[in-house]
Amino acid sequence: MSKIKVDQIEGSTGSSITIPTGHTLTVTDGLSASTISHGTLADARLPASALNSNIDLTNLSASNLTSGTVSDARLPSTALNSNVDLTNLSASNLTSGTVSDARLPATALNSNVDLTNLSASNLTSGTLPDARFPSVLPAVSAANLTNLPAGATPYGLFSKIDPTVVAWSKTGAFTMQTNTGLYIEVNGDIKTIASGTSITMPSATAGTDYAIWCTTAGALEATANHVSPPSANARKVGGFHYAPGGNATGFSTGGNTTPSINQYSFWDLKWRPSCSDPRGMTLIGGHFWSDIYITGVDHHTNGTSKYNVTIADGNSPPKIPTFYGGNGSTTYSEFNWFAGAEVLNSHGKRHPTYAEYPLLAYGSTENTSRGSDPVNTQMSSADAPFTSIWGVIQASGVMQAFGNNFGGESMNWGWQSGYTNGRGSTWELSPVVALGGGYMNSTYAGTRYSSWSSDVNHSYNGKSTRGVCNHLTSV
Repeated sequence: MSKIKVDQIEGSTGSSITIPTGHTLTVTDGLSASTISHGTLADARLPASALNSNIDLTNLSASNLTSGTVSDARLPSTALNSNVDLTNLSASNLTSGTVSDARLPATALNSNVDLTNLSASNLTSGTLPDARFPSVLPAVSAANLTNLPAGATPYGLFSKIDPTVVAWSKTGAFTMQTNTGLYIEVNGDIKTIASGTSITMPSATAGTDYAIWCTTAGALEATANHVSPPSANARKVGGFHYAPGGNATGFSTGGNTTPSINQYSFWDLKWRPSCSDPRGMTLIGGHFWSDIYITGVDHHTNGTSKYNVTIADGNSPPKIPTFYGGNGSTTYSEFNWFAGAEVLNSHGKRHPTYAEYPLLAYGSTENTSRGSDPVNTQMSSADAPFTSIWGVIQASGVMQAFGNNFGGESMNWGWQSGYTNGRGSTWELSPVVALGGGYMNSTYAGTRYSSWSSDVNHSYNGKSTRGVCNHLTSV
């Protein structure tokens, strides 16, 4: 049989080549694969190595796999085992489906998984169990309490984010703001008030007690009226005293005659004196409250601590409290220790102890006295030196104050009925202490002054009372 060698074939696409009978056509190795532009090579035309599993595909680009699925048999066994290295696998490629627990490491299913960077914004559905919340929840806005059932409004709510401080703070002589965040129920609605919120102030009058109200709009407003709100349904939530002079600044400095808010007089519904009426009081060292002023004659209408009123003393005895038989106009015949105790008790207060008095009077000028009867609770250049660091006015060297301690040798032996005004008898009753020193005690007067020479029935125009009571806080 003859063979025909063809080095080059010319002709148009689709032209036929006729091979004579008895001849074969041989395609030489010089034919380029690039000339094979269509059709399919039969397996018989490929070398056997191209069909075996050991073919080297190391240079095959994965970008050419544009469709279809590579079967498990085509993958190495390590790609199907648990030790596959997926450290460089991007989570962004997981666009659907669910990774089964078996595909996750055991630590991802245990309680020690670090979820510190998990965003709460991804929690779009479901409910967190109580066990997932801390035992003390952080403060949240009451505005979010929108799904409370009917009748679930916490009436009377007054809550401070920081319950360890009073709700207000002084920012100027007659300006103030909230000292912590507040949640206040007003007319059935919860008002959320941020820390640092300014309080609307009225015109200033020295020696005045002001009430702080929360309105139905959630605004805070101060007024001198403690009974009628500044707007309908506003709620009284606190108060303070605008003193006729400034506090002492340290030991024996005394105060001054410049009017200013007494920052220790701030009170709120959960930070206040234990008595029913907090007006005219100041907090002493965070432990107990003292009247700012000496007790007045008309305590039944003014309270026991009010500016510019007549001081109750032996020359001007106070009104008898209704609780002890008074009618609003009758006065005691004298002002002794018992009368003072009844007056203070009717207001939920008591005489101070000898341990308490040096604390409440601290800062008042030592070893000196006013020199004349003040007559009134007042502020002048003669009175300012006797103001304490807590704002207690006329604290020492002005009027002796009945104390709550007895001591020393009895002034009379045996049973005595004269001390009690016909209410029983006493057996060798010790004298009662007088504190602070009076206007005529000169250099003897001072914050630790004490006189143990008078009995409980002693009454004179240089002695009066100053009420104290406990500090009340709640959360």
